[in-house]
Amino acid sequence: MNLKPTTLALAILAVTAGAAHAGGNSLILNQNNTDPDPQKRERADIVQIGGKMKMDISQTGHSDGVDARQTGADHTMTLTQNGNNNGIQADQIGGTGNAMTVSQTGVDNRALTQQGKRAANGAQAVESGAGNIMSLTQNGTINDATLSQSGLSANANTANVSQSGNANAIVTDQDNAANSALDVVQTGDDNSVAVYQTNASAATANIQQIGNGNGHAVTQDGSGLGARISVNGDRNANFDPAGAVYQQGTGLNGQIDVVGNDNRTSIYQSAQADGFSAINVQGNLNDVYTGQQNASNTTARVDVVGDSNKVVSSQTNFSGGLATVTVGGNANQLSVGQDGTDMTANAVVSGSRNAVGITQNSPGAGSKDNTDINVNGNDNVASVIQSGATTSETLMGVTGNLNTSDVDQIASVASSVNVTINGDSNTSYVRQKSGDSMSARLTITGSQNKAKATAAGSYGNASDTNIQGDSNDFSLKQDNTGLPLGSFAATAISGSGNIVGLEQTAATATDMNTTIGGNGNTVSQIQNNVSGAKMTTTISGDANGVNLLQDTQGGEITLGVTGTGNTVSLAQKGDGGIPGGHIASITQQGNGNSFNGVQDGALNALTVQQLSDGNTISLNQTGTGNLANIYQQ
Repeated sequence: MNLKPTTLALAILAVTAGAAHAGGNSLILNQNNTDPDPQKRERADIVQIGGKMKMDISQTGHSDGVDARQTGADHTMTLTQNGNNNGIQADQIGGTGNAMTVSQTGVDNRALTQQGKRAANGAQAVESGAGNIMSLTQNGTINDATLSQSGLSANANTANVSQSGNANAIVTDQDNAANSALDVVQTGDDNSVAVYQTNASAATANIQQIGNGNGHAVTQDGSGLGARISVNGDRNANFDPAGAVYQQGTGLNGQIDVVGNDNRTSIYQSAQADGFSAINVQGNLNDVYTGQQNASNTTARVDVVGDSNKVVSSQTNFSGGLATVTVGGNANQLSVGQDGTDMTANAVVSGSRNAVGITQNSPGAGSKDNTDINVNGNDNVASVIQSGATTSETLMGVTGNLNTSDVDQIASVASSVNVTINGDSNTSYVRQKSGDSMSARLTITGSQNKAKATAAGSYGNASDTNIQGDSNDFSLKQDNTGLPLGSFAATAISGSGNIVGLEQTAATATDMNTTIGGNGNTVSQIQNNVSGAKMTTTISGDANGVNLLQDTQGGEITLGVTGTGNTVSLAQKGDGGIPGGHIASITQQGNGNSFNGVQDGALNALTVQQLSDGNTISLNQTGTGNLANIYQQ
């Protein structure tokens, strides 16, 4: 800051104490000159050395300047300027218990306030200071303020800043800021604030901006840090690429509250442990990011109410991380990424045309990842990708119409998926790849829904599906390549016009259990095994079509049909020329049912019962030692 003396209206005051123990001096200075001529400005240079000094400086006019310095402890400084293009440089050097209050009213004013060092005068030494209080108030437009508090062992310093007007700027610096606190309030448009708290412990920063087009950034380094930014208005944004809140250390706490539209804000934390970030947004077209890395037991929370908002939450190199996202509104986009061990992600979405995606990657052995998504509304998209963890769990609930859910689990062991869909014309995909002992449960209530599940792993995959409604389409494919366990699939269909396709391929025994109640359903069940496949199917209703195929050694099929006009096609084949040894038991109760069966190989046994009128049987057994028991009534 340039505060050169003028030839007119110059006031120079110096108050000094010759001995170190001297103090208790006080000064009151009033300068009043409203002439706009900059050559007629006021200037005051003040120096107080000792202890318990008091200074009260008041200037009214234009282009005025104050350069005030207090050296020692327990000083009080009050500086007031009314007018335009005024400047203040205020320093309290060393000592503890100092208090500073600065007030500027007008246009294009500047303030540079420091506690703990005299950098503006070229001093290289940094002196300790503790328990200092600094207060700055600026009313007007295009004001500038720079505040600095520092010391080798600074403790419990406090800075309070208030700016009212447009295009104001604040830069605050608290160094070695143990137990220090900063509060900034800006009212107006196009304001900016930058906060730096370094080498800090238990330091806090609180920023409030009311207006439009404001910029904000907080940088903190240390332990036990807290930062909170509150924004009320439109087109506000963080201007630091690292984030609106950037924290590094342990025990971090960052929170951002946004009310308005088209705002951009973010929190970035690099924490060794125990970090917490929270972002709350009310409005539309907002862009929110929260990032955390290198931490354990860290939590990120995002709450959004509004439309067309974009939310990204990222946690990397983590252990025990938790991310929670809640969205109410339409056309919002949410993305949660977690890379670490024992991660948990929760998402709740209500509204229409929202998209939520969760990705979890846990390379560590023995890890367990969990995802819980709840979607309520129409035309929403929810997706989950889990990879690398020993155990992954996904719980997804979708209520509404035209929604899409997608779950991928890759290279995991003993992982599970549980998807519940309630509504019409929804689509659900479950893919489990390269894992063992994986399970998938799907519950669908509604009509014209489509669901597809695939499991490709070494062994022991299980599927449990329940569909209630009409014109639904469900397909399942289980592919196991290893021993000792095969696959199990249980499917229950209640409704009409449903299409079901089930397929199992395994190196060992598999089990397929299907129950269908309704009319006009089409069912295809296929088992491709080296040996030992079991299939049990129960159908009640009319005009259902069933196609059963086993390509294995020693397969077993049990089928019970109750209804009219049902069609059953059965084929049991050996594997690579190995004798079949298959067993099939078919019971049809009702009129106009038909059965068409083929058994290849040796030592097969088939029992067919048709009870009622107009039923037909066609059977072809190829091989030796086969047995056919047929009963029609």
